[in-house]
Amino acid sequence: MTKPSTLRTPLFAFLAAAALAAPAAAQQASQDAMLQARPYAVTADQAQQIVAERLMQASLASDLKDLHARLDLDPAQERRWRAFVDASFAPLQAPSALLTLAADAGPLERAEAKSEAFHDAWRRQRRAVGAMKALYGSLSAEQRRVLDAGLDSLSSTVIVPVG
Repeated sequence: MTKPSTLRTPLFAFLAAAALAAPAAAQQASQDAMLQARPYAVTADQAQQIVAERLMQASLASDLKDLHARLDLDPAQERRWRAFVDASFAPLQAPSALLTLAADAGPLERAEAKSEAFHDAWRRQRRAVGAMKALYGSLSAEQRRVLDAGLDSLSSTVIVPVG
């Protein structure tokens, strides 16, 4: 079995899954907007989902901080690390077309809004891959090994909602 290139880590799988999660992000943003307007209108399942997502975000932030410390980056690498983290792990912004979609929208309007959401997610993924390539290009072989191991660990703990 041949070893995949350094850039083909499970993070690519994570980024692809994140891209597919854009419609879920739109739904979450819609729910967040509803919560801000009527904070008492939360079901038990919604409250559990909110808590789980916030716990996952806190865990991810902690894991990234630990990985960052293990990498021992110089100032130039530090800028690339920040660009990579910002592009790869920043919270998804809800696609505007899905948020503004009327409740009585027909199949064509829903399909167009979903298409726009997927396109936005694809562009985000391309930015993340570009930032990842720049980071990898600046690292030593040992730093790449540490980063690969850390990203493998991160991507194995991410759960992406489907549907």
